[in-house]
Amino acid sequence: MKNRRKPRMRHPPFDDDPCKRLKDYDLRACTWNVRTLNWESASAQLVDVLRRLKADITAIQEVRWTGQGRKKVGPCDIYYSGHIKERKYGVGFVVGERLRRRVLAFTLVDERLATIRIKARFFNISLICAHAPTEEKDDVTKEVKVKESGPNIDSDHYLVAAKIRTRLCAAKNARQQTQGRFDVEKLQSQQTATKYSTRLALLLSESTHQHLGIRELWNGISNSLRTAAAETIGFRQRQKTSWYDEECRLAAERKQTAYLATLQTTTTRARWDRYRDLKREARRICRQKKKEAEMREYEELEKLADRGNARKFYEKMKRLNEGFKTGASSCRDQGGNLVTDVQGILGLWREHFSDLLNGSESTTPGDGEPDPPIDDDGTDVPLPDHEEIRIAITRLKNNKAAGADRLPAELFKYGGEELIRCMHQLLCRIWSEESMPDDWNLSVL
Repeated sequence: MKNRRKPRMRHPPFDDDPCKRLKDYDLRACTWNVRTLNWESASAQLVDVLRRLKADITAIQEVRWTGQGRKKVGPCDIYYSGHIKERKYGVGFVVGERLRRRVLAFTLVDERLATIRIKARFFNISLICAHAPTEEKDDVTKEVKVKESGPNIDSDHYLVAAKIRTRLCAAKNARQQTQGRFDVEKLQSQQTATKYSTRLALLLSESTHQHLGIRELWNGISNSLRTAAAETIGFRQRQKTSWYDEECRLAAERKQTAYLATLQTTTTRARWDRYRDLKREARRICRQKKKEAEMREYEELEKLADRGNARKFYEKMKRLNEGFKTGASSCRDQGGNLVTDVQGILGLWREHFSDLLNGSESTTPGDGEPDPPIDDDGTDVPLPDHEEIRIAITRLKNNKAAGADRLPAELFKYGGEELIRCMHQLLCRIWSEESMPDDWNLSVL
């Protein structure tokens, strides 16, 4: 009797439906000459097009950005390598949300060549982006190419997509979760400051006792400070100042619809004229939105100047004058390669500060010799009193970066009498036992 059972498939099939795509097997890679991203909302429209195409990673050419680095645009990261001064050529990669935490390294050669390395399950994947411009084609050939090309963003080149069967790494390069910054500016309100000190006094009375050790006493104080601050003032919220809103997206969609109509075989001159009109309209709307956002920034600067808030005024002025700056989420090694994974970045900074602060073994003075003993004249130094602790806390400066415990100075200055009493108790124990909490031995560089 014949066996009529269907043969078992060794690998899952591909499917364009995102609900049926298996993330461990299906990787969609694309390449596209975008002609230029040096116009308003170009990068935002590029990300929207690639999201619709479900592109995991896309190599792009002729970016025409200056410098090198990484730029976050929505859920995607754009790694780019451009000319140092001139806005010409330029290559890069648009990494989608699925792969943005699996990037191991981005190596740039010049404005025409760059590589990126993706972490996979059994072997890593290296992709190369190269740009070799040609100018032998005439205008007629380029015009025909416009009629036959795919996705828009005002580029007359094809977008080439490929589906790769591979296994990605199951473990992501998860970024370290850090605590947000407390909104200490709310403490300038007398009502908020009173509410904070009252809540802190209640928490300190419950968590600090006389018989606790130094570590337990400091843990009780620090936890009470965090809890009271989180409940009363909360954390600072990042203000999103993106001017590319829904109106800009609708204008881009209308332009895309008109562009698709020109690709039909029975297209007419009227359709091409409508596409050009909608293209100009989309550019005009984006320029207007950007100008309105700049005017709002200038109005806010005037309000800060009228209120006499010099610190915020100069911070905002400096940010506006500097323009766009790439984030500190990547750094370069000694070979000039761009390192993006968390462990690699930490290793580079550890090596840098080790050489900077400790020096090399050959140049360290007194290597192998014991430290000289500290002379003790036998004079008894009295314990710090309550008033000294009050004066020291009052003299703390505002608007300074917090240490490893993430507790800014403002939380201590507005803590009230109960916090001063607990800090006095803690410092007296440290003075007598000659031991400090472990957190006090840490520093943030």
